[in-house]
Amino acid sequence: MRRHLLLALLIFPVGVWLTGCATIPVVGSVDSRVERALKEIPRRGAWERAQCWSGVRVVMDYNVSTAAITVCEIHLYPRVLAWPHDELRAMLAHEIGHMMNNDAGFLRRVGTYSITKERQADARAVVLLARINLEACLALPRVFERLERESGNNGASSTHPSYPDRYTATAQW
Repeated sequence: MRRHLLLALLIFPVGVWLTGCATIPVVGSVDSRVERALKEIPRRGAWERAQCWSGVRVVMDYNVSTAAITVCEIHLYPRVLAWPHDELRAMLAHEIGHMMNNDAGFLRRVGTYSITKERQADARAVVLLARINLEACLALPRVFERLERESGNNGASSTHPSYPDRYTATAQW
C-alpha cells in the first residue's frame, strides 16, 4: 500500500507537468515583464529533458550583448526590458531553446557555439511560441530585425547565422 502511494505521489507531479499545464518556474526576483513572458511559454515536450527542473533564474547582465545562457540561467542585457512584450517573450523562448538542447553543456565541452546550435534554438523557439498562438511566432523574426537595426550589422559570425538569414528561416517556419 505504501509503495503504491509513494509511486502515485511521484507520478502525479510528472503527469501534471507533462500535460503542458505547468509553466516555467522563475527563481529569484526578476522584472515582472520578464516573469510574465516566461510564464507564458509552455513547459512540455523536450523541456522535460532540460536540466532546469527547479526553474530558470534570470540575471540582468551588462556583459552580454542581448542574452546568453548558462545551465539554468538566462543573462539579459537590461535594454531588452524596453522591447515589446511579444519580442521579449520570443527572445526568451530562443534562450529556453538553448536550454532544451543542453547547449550550455555543449558549450562547456566544446568551448564555442555553432551556427547549427543557433538554428536549433530558433526552431525550438518557434515550436514553443506556436503552442501559445500563431501570432506569438511572428515575433521571433521581428527580434532579428530589431537586433540588426540596433546593432548596425547583420550579426553573422562563426557562431551565429546572420540576422537576415534567421529572419527568413523563422518567418518561413
